[in-house]
Amino acid sequence: MRLRSFFAVLCVLCLMTTCGVADTTDIPTSLPVTLTNNQGDNTQKAAALTSHSITSLSSDTDQIIATYEVEVTLAELRSSTTVDETDNMSCARATLTITYNRQSTGSQTYVQMTNVSGSWTTLTSGVTLSSRTVTYGGTGMKPDGGLFSDSQTYNPSSNSFSYGTQFPYVLVTDAFYTGANTRVVVTYRTYTPWELRVSYSF
Repeated sequence: MRLRSFFAVLCVLCLMTTCGVADTTDIPTSLPVTLTNNQGDNTQKAAALTSHSITSLSSDTDQIIATYEVEVTLAELRSSTTVDETDNMSCARATLTITYNRQSTGSQTYVQMTNVSGSWTTLTSGVTLSSRTVTYGGTGMKPDGGLFSDSQTYNPSSNSFSYGTQFPYVLVTDAFYTGANTRVVVTYRTYTPWELRVSYSF
């Protein structure tokens, strides 16, 4: 009985892998983040993968939802050369969630980005957010052989956003691109404003 249960579990795991449900190889574990100001200062950070889900829509298609998050500290906004307990405080957070479908046809893989959502949050007093921008786009070959290229830019009036892309499936190749980036200006009191940019691409 135990041996039968073991093989039953093993078969389920094999089926999940074959159908792509367990394939997480194309989900980035982090995203590049850039923090810049108008004085030419530049800080590179990373947005960490905080959650993801993979749902099988059919035998050859999965839906993938991946959420990333990054926080900015007071030390970064004040360009502090010394770090104390106050400097280490997180004062703002950016979150980006990408939803896309992944379809495997023979040796070819197509992806369709369906939604871009996220938010910006202040975590301490004295911090303001402004100049919010969300851009997403893509280029590549569609399943029917036609070419696709599109880009959209929005300026959310609030600190949360969600946009359905209406993009088609495009073939995954070296020449293909689908992605999104978000930008927001973070200011602490009278210190120099910094632009926080989070970028995602397949």
